[in-house]
Amino acid sequence: GGCGPGDDDPGGAGNCNGTRTAAARAVVDWLATYPTGVEDDEILVIGDLNSYRMEDPIRVFLEAGYIDTKVFLNDEFPCGGGPPSYSFDGFWGSLDYALASPTLAHHAVDTRAWPVNAPEPSVLDYHTEGAGDSLYAPDFYRFSDHDPLVVPIFFGVFTDPTEDKAGEEGPNGLERMGGSTYGFSGPDLPGGFVLTNAAGQVLRSGRALQAVPCLDVAGLPPGVYFVLLRADTGVAQSFKIAVP
Repeated sequence: GGCGPGDDDPGGAGNCNGTRTAAARAVVDWLATYPTGVEDDEILVIGDLNSYRMEDPIRVFLEAGYIDTKVFLNDEFPCGGGPPSYSFDGFWGSLDYALASPTLAHHAVDTRAWPVNAPEPSVLDYHTEGAGDSLYAPDFYRFSDHDPLVVPIFFGVFTDPTEDKAGEEGPNGLERMGGSTYGFSGPDLPGGFVLTNAAGQVLRSGRALQAVPCLDVAGLPPGVYFVLLRADTGVAQSFKIAVP
């Protein structure tokens, strides 16, 4: 239902736009007080925020510095950010978010919806009248009308593929040496490395030598990948690569 004149927005945002926007401001202000008692600026706001990404409530979070991690790699409107997260009366949309504070957003990896709920037809809904327990199964399907968001968080070194520089943390570095090639540098080389995707699948492996291009990401689809370096000295170090 609506909230009445002056609150509802008949021009596009819909019902209770004023109330929803005020709620967003209240959450932003509340989080700024460190309500858990731990003064940590790494904050993640996740869930169904009942607002599309260009509406006022989401703009409140963005203007406060939060970053929409669903569109971290692709913010093209309206189709950026991976699959939609819910279906209503035959229409698809995204009302679910993982909004990260700036210090945490740097570690977020390609957040996206896991389509295990919204695509299910309503006839399979556990709440369908008369169905009883006949449709229940102990799995992850249809536990909500929205799809959950998967938010991988990686605290390794981030290597920017658009810049030719080594990571600034740890004894060793991963440097971009060409259009799609990388090489390692540091005091602990040589060693071995593996390249994986966000699901942990090993895509490349090889020997890491000093200042020699040994990793090529050509042909990989756009996304975020991980490099684990294990030097012969026993030192292990992780890096994150964004392939545009």
